[in-house]
Amino acid sequence: VQVLIQIDRGKYDPAEATFYWNGAYLGKSARAPFSLSFVPDEAGDTQNQNELRVVVYDSVRNKGEALAKIAGEGLPQ
Repeated sequence: VQVLIQIDRGKYDPAEATFYWNGAYLGKSARAPFSLSFVPDEAGDTQNQNELRVVVYDSVRNKGEALAKIAGEGLPQ
């Protein structure tokens, strides 16, 4: 699975995105556009209903996050 995050610039530049799969840390990206590739079964506890959470920090460490629910059927193994 490849995740690509495009963020509109606010008052401060986006600086970093951290990715989590079902609560387990996947990694981070410090260059826009922020991206990460992973294999769900290798990332940890893949279930029938999964959560991909992305936490983004700007240059002064303000935080925003997004959560996507992803069905387990048909995910790459």
